Amino acid sequence: TSAEVISSFIAKLVLRLIIVLFLFMVNIGAALWIGELLNQPYYGFFIVALFYLVLGSLLYLLHYEWLKAPISNKIIKSIMKEELL
Repeated sequence: TSAEVISSFIAKLVLRLIIVLFLFMVNIGAALWIGELLNQPYYGFFIVALFYLVLGSLLYLLHYEWLKAPISNKIIKSIMKEELL
Protein backbone atom coordinates (compact mmCIF):
# COMPACT_ATOMS: atom_id res chain seq x y z
CA THR A 1 0.00 0.00 0.00
CA SER A 2 1.01 3.62 -0.34
CA ALA A 3 1.30 4.08 3.44
CA GLU A 4 3.90 1.31 3.60
CA VAL A 5 5.86 2.80 0.71
CA ILE A 6 5.84 6.30 2.23
CA SER A 7 6.77 5.11 5.72
CA SER A 8 9.57 2.96 4.33
CA PHE A 9 10.85 5.88 2.25
CA ILE A 10 10.84 8.25 5.24
CA ALA A 11 12.59 5.71 7.47
CA LYS A 12 15.31 5.16 4.85
CA LEU A 13 15.64 8.90 4.33
CA VAL A 14 16.16 9.55 8.05
CA LEU A 15 18.70 6.73 8.29
CA ARG A 16 20.63 8.06 5.30
CA LEU A 17 20.61 11.57 6.76
CA ILE A 18 22.09 10.27 10.01
CA ILE A 19 24.76 8.35 8.09
CA VAL A 20 25.64 11.45 6.03
CA LEU A 21 25.95 13.58 9.17
CA PHE A 22 28.12 10.92 10.81
CA LEU A 23 30.42 10.73 7.78
CA PHE A 24 30.59 14.52 7.61
CA MET A 25 31.75 14.72 11.22
CA VAL A 26 34.24 11.86 10.74
CA ASN A 27 35.70 13.65 7.72
CA ILE A 28 36.11 16.91 9.62
CA GLY A 29 37.71 15.03 12.50
CA ALA A 30 40.06 13.16 10.18
CA ALA A 31 41.04 16.37 8.39
CA LEU A 32 41.79 18.13 11.69
CA TRP A 33 43.72 15.14 13.00
CA ILE A 34 45.83 14.81 9.83
CA GLY A 35 46.42 18.57 9.87
CA GLU A 36 47.59 18.35 13.47
CA LEU A 37 49.99 15.56 12.59
CA LEU A 38 51.42 17.67 9.76
CA ASN A 39 51.49 20.88 11.84
CA GLN A 40 49.30 22.73 9.32
CA PRO A 41 45.52 22.40 9.80
CA TYR A 42 44.68 23.04 6.16
CA TYR A 43 46.92 20.16 4.98
CA GLY A 44 44.46 17.73 6.52
CA PHE A 45 41.59 19.20 4.54
CA PHE A 46 43.63 19.05 1.33
CA ILE A 47 44.47 15.39 1.96
CA VAL A 48 40.85 14.48 2.70
CA ALA A 49 39.77 16.36 -0.44
CA LEU A 50 42.40 14.51 -2.47
CA PHE A 51 41.08 11.21 -1.10
CA TYR A 52 37.58 12.11 -2.34
CA LEU A 53 38.96 13.20 -5.69
CA VAL A 54 40.60 9.79 -6.14
CA LEU A 55 37.48 7.99 -4.91
CA GLY A 56 35.25 10.05 -7.22
CA SER A 57 37.54 9.37 -10.17
CA LEU A 58 37.42 5.62 -9.49
CA LEU A 59 33.64 5.70 -9.22
CA TYR A 60 33.43 7.67 -12.45
CA LEU A 61 35.65 5.22 -14.29
CA LEU A 62 34.01 2.10 -12.85
CA HIS A 63 30.46 3.34 -12.33
CA TYR A 64 28.92 0.81 -14.69
CA GLU A 65 30.41 -2.26 -12.98
CA TRP A 66 30.02 -0.98 -9.42
CA LEU A 67 26.78 1.02 -9.56
CA LYS A 68 24.72 0.94 -12.74
CA ALA A 69 24.67 -2.79 -13.45
CA PRO A 70 23.90 -3.96 -9.87
CA ILE A 71 21.19 -1.32 -9.39
CA SER A 72 19.62 -2.11 -12.77
CA ASN A 73 19.65 -5.83 -11.98
CA LYS A 74 18.02 -5.22 -8.60
CA ILE A 75 15.26 -3.11 -10.17
CA ILE A 76 14.62 -5.70 -12.87
CA LYS A 77 14.44 -8.52 -10.29
CA SER A 78 12.02 -6.46 -8.21
CA ILE A 79 9.77 -5.82 -11.22
CA MET A 80 9.86 -9.47 -12.24
CA LYS A 81 9.03 -10.54 -8.69
CA GLU A 82 5.98 -8.25 -8.63
CA GLU A 83 4.79 -9.57 -11.99
CA LEU A 84 5.01 -13.17 -10.76
CA LEU A 85 2.82 -12.43 -7.76
